[in-house]
Amino acid sequence: MGRRACFTAARIAPRTLHIAWVDCADPFPTPLMDPSDVLQLAKESGLTLPSPAWIFGCILFSLIGFAAWRYGKVMQRPRIRWLGLALMLYGYVAGPTWLLYGVGVALCVAVWWNRPRGD
Repeated sequence: MGRRACFTAARIAPRTLHIAWVDCADPFPTPLMDPSDVLQLAKESGLTLPSPAWIFGCILFSLIGFAAWRYGKVMQRPRIRWLGLALMLYGYVAGPTWLLYGVGVALCVAVWWNRPRGD
């Protein structure tokens, strides 16, 4: 990193003020972290990044949940609306990928089961 200039003022005599630009280096420079160091630190802390399958499932079931919520709102079906809300939000608390897909499929089946049937 480059150096920066600092503005300093010093009293030379009782009624005179000396103003000068001096070279001030940061006394406590903060080194930049390498992205691979950040990932290694996260792994050592017990944090893991979600897999692409988990991200895809979370987005998919959230979109299905939004569609179900809108459908339940328009058709005035509170149970479908609540199931749609559950589909939108449960991905934030689902841990492993298999649980995300299992609960998502179960909630989708519940929405399908509670749809109005044509007579």
